[in-house]
Amino acid sequence: MPIILAALFLFAVVRFIGLGTNNKGLYISGGMALTVAMGLKQLGRVQGSRRKLGQ
Repeated sequence: MPIILAALFLFAVVRFIGLGTNNKGLYISGGMALTVAMGLKQLGRVQGSRRKLGQ
């Protein structure tokens, strides 16, 4: 989990570097990579409907 969060922060840093240097390609690619990585992280949490004991 810490590695995944570090990768998310890395994509965010790339995005802000692109913003600071007025590099639209870096800004857009960093933003899209951040969005995709966050979506994959959320999809990894989905576990479906599990029944607990006693239900």
